[in-house]
Amino acid sequence: MSEWDAFVFCTCFQDGLTTEPPYPRSDLTINRFGVVTLADSTDHTKDPETLMDWRQGWVGFDLPFDEPNPPCVHEYMKLVSVSPFYTPANWPDTDPYEFQGWLNDSECPVLSEVLYRRQFPDYPSGGIWVVGKEVGAALAELVRFVPRVRRGLRTEDAYFLENLQTLLEASVQTGNPIICHYNGIADDAW
Repeated sequence: MSEWDAFVFCTCFQDGLTTEPPYPRSDLTINRFGVVTLADSTDHTKDPETLMDWRQGWVGFDLPFDEPNPPCVHEYMKLVSVSPFYTPANWPDTDPYEFQGWLNDSECPVLSEVLYRRQFPDYPSGGIWVVGKEVGAALAELVRFVPRVRRGLRTEDAYFLENLQTLLEASVQTGNPIICHYNGIADDAW
């Protein structure tokens, strides 16, 4: 079944905590998504297969017998990955989250704007949803908002808000954006 997920890439490469990449570290950089890519790359989906395989943990990988060998302790180099993750914007045809009716735009302007925003169309399968400069403000508003509404929340509302906080905290920690991705489209972006 195809569904939306959201994630934040880790900083293990910058922190020197990865296995040796297939290219000299001086030839690599981190792009605006948080993906390790060639320094002169304009699109990480066009990177050489050896680099893409390293990021995915498929180096020395013999299907179906071997386990993946990820370059760091995080699967696919994602510090946090939440699936399924449906925002009010990427799944507008379902019943709204109960907390949406309690969210006051004047008290939580950044959080309100983020929740109803679609991710950028960076790739057919998705793209950046929340960038670094907004993350801290959205997290601060969420931390103030949740205690007021926690009591009596439906399970799906509590699940969404808990995972949203986890994603925002990971983005603050790494400086990387939150990516929203629809896994029903295979474009090798994520």
